[in-house]
Amino acid sequence: MRNFLKQWLKAQASYFFWGYVPLVLIINFGVFAVTYFRPYALQAIGVLIIITFAFVVWFNRPR
Repeated sequence: MRNFLKQWLKAQASYFFWGYVPLVLIINFGVFAVTYFRPYALQAIGVLIIITFAFVVWFNRPR
């Protein structure tokens, strides 16, 4: 039972890190970009989404 809970907690932590952290990063950067760099905000957010997606796919692949 203890091993099951450890594995479950590890899976939940991994899901949180690879799911919510990039989402929060993109939202925070979007607010910052729209506030200070309005003419370039859409392009900058798009580039960040592509880079974040590539990072998540590259580093979260099964080994």
